[in-house]
Formats: sequence, structure tokens, C-alpha cells
Amino acid sequence: MELLDAFRRAEVTPSEILEDSFARIDAVNPSVNAFTALDFVKAKQQAQVADAAYASGTPRALEGIPVAIKEIFAVEGMPFTGQSLTRKGVVADCDARVVAQLRDLGAVIVGTTRTHELAWGITSQHERLGGVCNPWQPDRVAGGSSAGSAVAVATGCVPLAVGTDTVCSVRLPAACCGIVGFKLTHSTLSLDGVLPLAPSFDTVGLLANSAQDIAYVLDALGVVESKILEVAPVVGVVRLAHSVLITDEQRFAYRDAQSALEEVGCSFQPVEWPHGMEVSQVFGTIRDIEALESHRKALGSWPDKRDLYGSDVRARLENAESVTDADRAQATIEFDRLRTVWNAALEKVDAVLLPSMSGKPSFVADADNVEINGTTIPFRDSVIPWTCSANLLGVPGCAIPIGPEYFQSVQLLGRRGEDASLLALAAAAQRALTITRVPHLQ
Repeated sequence: MELLDAFRRAEVTPSEILEDSFARIDAVNPSVNAFTALDFVKAKQQAQVADAAYASGTPRALEGIPVAIKEIFAVEGMPFTGQSLTRKGVVADCDARVVAQLRDLGAVIVGTTRTHELAWGITSQHERLGGVCNPWQPDRVAGGSSAGSAVAVATGCVPLAVGTDTVCSVRLPAACCGIVGFKLTHSTLSLDGVLPLAPSFDTVGLLANSAQDIAYVLDALGVVESKILEVAPVVGVVRLAHSVLITDEQRFAYRDAQSALEEVGCSFQPVEWPHGMEVSQVFGTIRDIEALESHRKALGSWPDKRDLYGSDVRARLENAESVTDADRAQATIEFDRLRTVWNAALEKVDAVLLPSMSGKPSFVADADNVEINGTTIPFRDSVIPWTCSANLLGVPGCAIPIGPEYFQSVQLLGRRGEDASLLALAAAAQRALTITRVPHLQ
């Protein structure tokens, strides 16, 4: 990471960078609403420890790097509400496992970031608690559910943020904010101390400006080896099916991504990769069953605290109560069929290229709907049909920005456990693209 190199060369100190981070947060957070809480005292203490480590020549792998944490992770002494009134006043008494690991490596935890309520939604809006705004176009949403983390990186408040991805919750905010979002292979990083949604799909993810930076962090955590692209991968390409509307801008992004990948030595092969509303419905049934169980037992808030939920999450829980045993059985059958096709595709290629979403983020004024080619559809229907296969399979996925137009993004999906190879491919594609963007908020 460039910032670590600057620390080592004594061009700047961790304390100076932290002051810059807090100043940037003060400048932009009132407009974008990315952060829920800041930990000035502990962060400054951590930065001073980092200063001393560099002065003595004993820095740890992430010494002095400012990091923001999605507020469904426990961060000791900080609010642990998941942006839900059902958990009002809850404060974490210890760090989540991932947060503790980052601290042990020298990272400076700056604060916690906003999420869609209890990570169940893709707009990160709440009628009583407010919402996150897009840094490129503030009248649009920043995606979800890890929106605050994505905006914190996109606006230059921190170089790294932590989120979770159950259906798209790291990749979509990254796509909406013009940065990189990486979902690891399921269960690679611990979810201890993280509020659950659907445990079969919940996955830790990271957000940064480059795939290479994410690879470095995961290497430091000991879960993904940081490496350069050493082979010429075969990338699977899909037919952009008419069953999912998609704008010309996103089609162009898909084409441009192929050009960038070809430049770094990739070849291409058409693959059958089921995506679309049918896949989304299978995912939704299984997720709803698990989410209802999480809210009833792990969170203990449903149905006793029904009236404290935001209207959208409350409606999802009510809908989940109507899922029958027959629905569950049919979804399981369909999932087994889909998994067979997906696995067959991944046997032929090293990665699969997909759009990250069908169009632009929705407007805050009508966050649940978006216009695609003149047709208004639910925002979720422009996203989840592309993203949920990675969660159903438990494979890694990486969203990267494509082209000069805001909100153009693609995602690369890899084989289970081959996170390092996927990040190397994404990093190579990024270098070929050489995109530079400046957020709307200065």
C-alpha cells in the first residue's frame, strides 16, 4: 500500500494521516452521512503507537492505516446497533474477531459506518434514522448495505473499510461509489461479533480504491496470499439476457472490461451462468428463512420489537413468515440444479465476468425503484439477479469500476478458495484501466 510506503520513508506519520482523516470526515460527513460514531481518543492513541513503531523500525503489517468498520461489527466501547431502533443504546463490550485482528496488525480504527438496518437492504435509507448519500451524485443512494463503508473510502476519509456481503452488500456500494469491493470465499474470515442476517451467505468483505490494496490487507490477515498475475486466465462471459433489463452504459462497461482483461492476457469463453429473476427468487426464499430465524433467535427482536423496525425490514420479516415448507423444499431443489450448472461453468474457466448492476443507483427520493431503459423496476431487481450467485455458491467476488462514467462497474467471480487469483486478476484489470475519479464532494 502506498500509504505504508510513505510511513516507512518518514514522509508522513500515522498521527498526521489520522488528523487528515478526521478533518476529511468533518468536511464531508454532514453531506453523505457515512459515519455513525467516531473514536477520537482511542484512534489517536493507536496512531501514536504507530508513530513510535515506525520511529523504532518495528512496524506491524498494517501499522497506522486508518480503517472504518460497518456498524454490524462489534467495536469495543462503540454503538453496536446495526442502525436499528430495536438495538437502541447497545454498546459493544469487545471487538469482533476481524476488528481485533486488524488492531493486532496495527490498523487504526477510526469509527463505525452506516448500514441498511441490520444489513437487510440495498438502499441504506431509514425513515427515522436517515440514510447515506452518494458522493458522486448526492441525490442518489450509495447502495447497501455497506454504504457507509463505501462512501468513507470513496470520499477519501479512510483508505480501507470493512463490510459484509450477503447478496451484494460490499459489491453494490462499491459499484455505486466507484471503488473496489471484495467479497471473500464464504467462511474465510470469522463472523464472530458480527450481527447475523443469513449465516449461509453472510461473508466479510473489504472496500478500498484498489484490488491490490485489498490483497495486501488479506495477505497481512493470513487468509489470502498477495500475488501478481502469473498466468493467462480464461474468463467466462455471459449473454446479457433479456430477462434482466440493462442499460447501454452497463453493456459498454461489460465490453470495456473484456478489453481490459484481454490487454492483460486473458482469453474468453462463453459460459452458461444462470442469472436473472428466477435465480433471485431462489436466493430470496432461502435468505428469508434464515433471516427470520436470525431475528427471532440470534437477535431476539422479532416479533416482540416489531414496531421498532423500519417499515421495509418489518415488511420483509412479515413476508418471511409466509414462506412455507413447500416453498423451502422447492427452493432447495432449484438451488441444487443451479449449483450444478454454475460449478460446471467454473470447471471450464478461471473467473466469470458479470455486470455489478443493471443501471445507476436509485434516487434517494424513491430509493426502492429505479428506471432502466425507460421502465421503472424495483432497485433490487436491477442488482440481485447479477450478484446473488456468488453468495449462493460461497465463491469470491470483486466489483471494480469501469470507464469514465460514474456508476459503471463489473464484477469478477472466482472459484471457491481462489481469492488470491481473483484479486490478482482484478488488480491487473484495474492497472489496464487506469481510471482516476474525484468525488463530487471536495
